[in-house]
Amino acid sequence: MTGTPGMTEGSRGPDGTGARDDVPGKGKDSTADPLTAPKRLGRFPSLCNPLRFAAAGDFRLASNEQNPLEPCMAKRRPTSEGPSSPQGTADDAFTARILEFIAWSRQNTQALIGIVLVLVVAVVGGIYYLNQRSTVQVEATLELERIQTAAMLGESEATIADLREFITRYRRTPLAIEARLVLAEVYLDEERPADAVEVLSEVAPSFRDPLRLQATILLAAAHETAEDWAGAAEVYRELTRRAEFSFQRRQAAEGLARVLLVESDTAGAIDAYRSALEELDEDSPERGVLEMRLSELTGGEPHR
Repeated sequence: MTGTPGMTEGSRGPDGTGARDDVPGKGKDSTADPLTAPKRLGRFPSLCNPLRFAAAGDFRLASNEQNPLEPCMAKRRPTSEGPSSPQGTADDAFTARILEFIAWSRQNTQALIGIVLVLVVAVVGGIYYLNQRSTVQVEATLELERIQTAAMLGESEATIADLREFITRYRRTPLAIEARLVLAEVYLDEERPADAVEVLSEVAPSFRDPLRLQATILLAAAHETAEDWAGAAEVYRELTRRAEFSFQRRQAAEGLARVLLVESDTAGAIDAYRSALEELDEDSPERGVLEMRLSELTGGEPHR
């Protein structure tokens, strides 16, 4: 057997003298086009290497065949979708409400005019009422001062007539209660306690404000002066419970004791005097008078 040493029978060409053309890397075909000759990409070539599919016709796939580059395409991050549409703001909502109101007002012009007129009338009426009330208060104050001056000059009948007219004219003002107090005092000075009771009973007994409390105290005195013992005792009892100040409760207790003594209720009078003592301090000079009266009623027994 002749030939090149080291060659076997299987490695000879068809003419028996050269290397075989189909042996890769051997002979003249070893410089073939790289796109037609697969390269060695390692033991595990990447699926995403495009040269793996470089053979002719590999990129043309049937419609029902999976794209071999699809795994690589799946690895790509999705591109941003661009800026999102702007969200509505508070200004937008406010503007929308304004536009809705404008549209409504165009459709309801008559109703809107009516509402505006009602508001204007209410505001103007309120301002007028406050101004008028202030004016009336000033007028009433000046008039009552004039009447009180006349009362101090001893003009009793004219004072009584003026005060009654004042009470009728300014009955809705606080000064009407003050006028009743003045009128009741005038009646008591004129020894007309029943008339004083009539005038004061319209606003007393009451503890709603200082003027009404003063009217209640004067009402009890008017009942006592009119010798209405039951009426006086009732008002005095209420004053001992509800009067604001200690001296008012003490004076009411003393008045109650006097009235009960007239009705021969000695036990009740003793309790009333003891209540009056409880409203006084230990070092008060008024305690001596009350303790003496209490001692007379109890037969010399000490105060408990």
